[in-house]
Amino acid sequence: MKGPAAAAFANLLDQVMWHRFISPCQWAGVAILLVCSAIAIWKLLDQAELDDEDVTFLSFISKGISRLIGH
Repeated sequence: MKGPAAAAFANLLDQVMWHRFISPCQWAGVAILLVCSAIAIWKLLDQAELDDEDVTFLSFISKGISRLIGH
């Protein structure tokens, strides 16, 4: 496409991509970061060991993150 129609179509496509895809992905990333940080801080304060056999995958990951941020 060429001319003014191309510019208008490009602008519309940019707006649709921003509102339908990019912005929700950014908010999802922020939410995941906040949840993982909260779990890591909780596990840091909990002082649990990683050697337990009944540790779930999520618990293992959160304990590892808490150790990385300063424990």
